[in-house]
This record gives sequence, C-alpha cells and structure tokens, in this order.
Amino acid sequence: MIFYDDDILVKYEQYEEAYDEYLLIEKQLNEALELSKTVEDEEYKKNLEAYERKQLEVPIITGEFADSQKVLEQEQAKQPEREQIEKDIASLDAELPKYDAVESLAREIAELERKIGSDQKLQELTQNQINAKTAEIEANKKRISSLESAGAKKEQLEAERERHNDRKTKLESLKTDLSAYFALCKELKTKQSKYESLAEIADNALSKYNTLNRMFLDEQAGIIASTLEEGSPCPVCGSVHHPVLASMSENAPSEAELKTAKKVSDKAQKDANNMSVDCGKLRGQVESLTETLNKQIKELLGEISAEEADSQIGTVIDEIRNKIFDLTQKVMLEERNVNEKESLSQALPFLEKALEKLRTELNLYIQSIAADTATKKGKQEQLSQL
Repeated sequence: MIFYDDDILVKYEQYEEAYDEYLLIEKQLNEALELSKTVEDEEYKKNLEAYERKQLEVPIITGEFADSQKVLEQEQAKQPEREQIEKDIASLDAELPKYDAVESLAREIAELERKIGSDQKLQELTQNQINAKTAEIEANKKRISSLESAGAKKEQLEAERERHNDRKTKLESLKTDLSAYFALCKELKTKQSKYESLAEIADNALSKYNTLNRMFLDEQAGIIASTLEEGSPCPVCGSVHHPVLASMSENAPSEAELKTAKKVSDKAQKDANNMSVDCGKLRGQVESLTETLNKQIKELLGEISAEEADSQIGTVIDEIRNKIFDLTQKVMLEERNVNEKESLSQALPFLEKALEKLRTELNLYIQSIAADTATKKGKQEQLSQL
C-alpha cells in the first residue's frame, strides 16, 4: 500500500478530472467545428468562441496539472520509505494482540501486588492485635491467679475485724462497768464514813441515855431506900438486910428527860443501823461487781487491778478502733479484689473468643496472600513467555 498526503491526492484527482474534461470538451469542440462548417455562420461563431475560451483555459489547467504531476512524482520518490512504514505498521498491527495480553497481565499482576500488600498490612495489624490480645489474656489470667485467695482473705479479715469489734464492745462495757464500780465504791465509802459518824452519835446517845437512866434509877433507889426497914424485904431485890442504902442524886433527870434521851438514843441507833444496812447492801454489790470485773479485766486486759484497768482501758479502746479502721480498709481492698477477680473471670471467655476470631482472620489473610502470590507467580511466568 502506497501512502500520499491527502491534500495532494485530492488536488491531483481534481486536476485529472479537469484535464479529462478539457480533452472531452476539446474533442467535442473539434467535432462541433467540423459540423459548423456545414451550418449557418452564427452557430459556427458560437462554437468557435466556446472553443477559444477553452483554449484559454488549457495553459492554466496544463500548468496546474504539470505542478500536480511534479508533486506526485516527488511523493512517488518517497514510496520506499512509505512501504517500510507500511511494513512497520503491519508488524505493529500483528503485535497488538500480544501487547494487549501483556498489558492485561501487567494490570492483573499490579492488582495482585496491591491486594497482597494490603493483605500483608492487614496480616501485620491482625498479628499485632493477636499479640496484644494474647498478652491481655495472659495478664488477666495472672491477675486472676494472684487474686485466687481474695475471697478467703476477705473472710479472714472480716472475722478478725469482728473479733476486734467484739473485744471493743466488751471493753466499752467494761469501761462503763468500771465507772459504775468506782462510783459505787465512792458511794460506799461515803456511806461508810457517814455510818461511822452515825454509829458514834448512836453510841454517844446510848451512853448518855444509860447515864441518865442510871441516875434516874439511882434517884428512884434513893426514894425506896428511905422507906426500907431492917428485916423487911426490899421491893426491888427482896433482901431483908440493907447494909448500904442508896442515896438520893442531886442531878437526877426527870422521867420526861429520860424518855427524851431514850428517843434520841433509839433514833440514833436506828439511823446507824439503817446506814449499816445500806453499807452492807452496797458492800455486797461492790464485792459482786468486783468479782465480775476481775474476770472481765483478766480476760480483756490481763492480770491487773481495777484501778490499772481504768487508767489503761481508754488507750486500749483507741488502739482497737485504729485496728478496726485498718481492717475495714483492708476488707474494702479485698472486696475490690474479689469484684475485680469476678469481672476478669467473666471477661476472659469473651477475650478468648475474640482471640480465636483474630486467629481465624489471620489464617484467612495468610491463605489469601499465599493464593495471590501463587497466582502472581503464574502470571509473571506467562508474561515472561510473551
């Protein structure tokens, strides 16, 4: 196939058509001229004029045709080059299907490489997630193991706190009893002192009454003695001999004064006796409470006196309160540990399930990468054969 410039071919074809038309017209004019010789002169003139006009066009058409022919010859000189180009194009046309196959394979390989790269990144990300999840599970298991005794420890601490609370309650009760004991001892001491005073008053009143009564009796005896006769029985003792007669007392009390002294003495004796009874009751209470307190003191504080217990018990109660506070803090901590253990134990199955899912995803990525790598290798081999 010969290739020419499209404009040149068009012009050359136009010139060829025009030249062919010219030759045809010239032939027709010649025939017309020959024919006109036999017809009227007017017709002949018209044909002659037309012929002359065509004759004027001949140089132009001939010149243009010559130029076109010259251009055509120049183009024909380029024919070998055009033929080589034609061969190259034909060769390229023959290679086009191969190029399409190469391009298609290259696109497929590029897409496989992109997918492999994406899956490798996802594989790395999934592996990192697996590592993190595995570490989290191991940490949780380790923490659960460390909290294994949290429940038992909490119960031990609560039992210890209960013992201290019980001891504190007993000590506070003992402290109250000690206060009541010492108040009772103080009251007993006060009443004993008062009893001593009343007993002294009663003794004095009785002594005074006895003295007045003796004086009164002596006075009465003196009156009787003045009426006694030797050999006559005494109305008091019955004796018939009266060697020493009672004399009359100058300061003898009257019967009314003696009765008053008697009342005073009886009342003093009653008051002293009542106070003695009260002191006896209080002493009984103190002795009973002393026995009870001694047992409590021995149980709670050891072998010490009530006075020592009373001076130490406040400090001991404060110390126990501090222990209870510390134990409460520890119980709260253990309770948090128990809750944490329970929470971790409940979360562990979900973590393990999530880990299993990640491992499944990782295997899928690995399989996909392996399959795509094999496919890529096969396509690369196909490409190398093209």
